Amino acid sequence: GKEVTPMAIRTVENRRGSIVINPEREIREAQQKKGDAIQIITPQTAFIMTSLLQNTVTMGTLAKGSGYYYNTYKFKYKDSSGNYYSLPAGGKTGTTGGAGHCLIVLCKDTSGNSYISCVMGTPDTDTLYAHQKELMSLILNS
Repeated sequence: GKEVTPMAIRTVENRRGSIVINPEREIREAQQKKGDAIQIITPQTAFIMTSLLQNTVTMGTLAKGSGYYYNTYKFKYKDSSGNYYSLPAGGKTGTTGGAGHCLIVLCKDTSGNSYISCVMGTPDTDTLYAHQKELMSLILNS
């Protein structure tokens, strides 16, 4: 239930490897200054919301697509270090006439880093899950 500031660039280095800009440090310092105000929803509400999104994977609309339903785990990844991840940890699906099939998923690696990916506009769920797996493999192996 804590506020999260997206971070696209962690550091910028010059050609000698010296850090010249450190956005990550600036973000972390700003977060520390907020103190308790960084908590934007109660831990109890955050727990319930997380459980709802995780249930989407284990018994909801993502259960078949993720392979959880059949114990095949289609979203199982191995990163370049040999670590395995069963994804997604939580997700939200949707389909509209204009946007097609859409999927947003969240996973965490063994270090606790969170990754969110979004695939939109696929013609069917098989294509949706294939694109999602490709995207998460790129993220975890970068």
